[in-house]
Amino acid sequence: DDCRRLIEKLRLLYDYVIIDTTSMFSVLNLAMLDLSTIVTFLGVVDFIPTIKNMKIGNDTLRTLNYDTNKIRLVLNRSDAKTRISMEDVEQLLGGGFYHILPNDFKAASESIVTGVPLVLGGSESVLAKEIRKLISRYTNRAYDEDDGLPVFDHGEENGRRKSGGWFSKIFS
Repeated sequence: DDCRRLIEKLRLLYDYVIIDTTSMFSVLNLAMLDLSTIVTFLGVVDFIPTIKNMKIGNDTLRTLNYDTNKIRLVLNRSDAKTRISMEDVEQLLGGGFYHILPNDFKAASESIVTGVPLVLGGSESVLAKEIRKLISRYTNRAYDEDDGLPVFDHGEENGRRKSGGWFSKIFS
């Protein structure tokens, strides 16, 4: 109940509230799913057990009668080496992926080690670009380098102060 009230208050203050839940269907997670406008169901197609878990999770969301437009299947690490075809996975899940993120281990690892999110660190990796595209799809706003996602370090560069755009307002 406390988390529900907190999220409802945050929704009044911010245009976007992003909640990263665990992969289980706990009472807390179900409450957060109920409050969500969009649910990003992130999956990896690398091993049979992960595909099985993705299928079970997707079926559970359908059983709980969530609007199919609310659930967005996003494939992570799409070009990871696997013998499982994308067509087979999509057939098993009953539909295609809303967005596909590439396997960019180097960029993801660097982000984790430094603690700087890819989209805020000025990374021009393929993964950062695809995450920005996904954000653009969710927000209906195109990424613009001059007025888009901010550079994480708000210091000076070439005598010019770096400034954040619309995304920085979310975290201010």
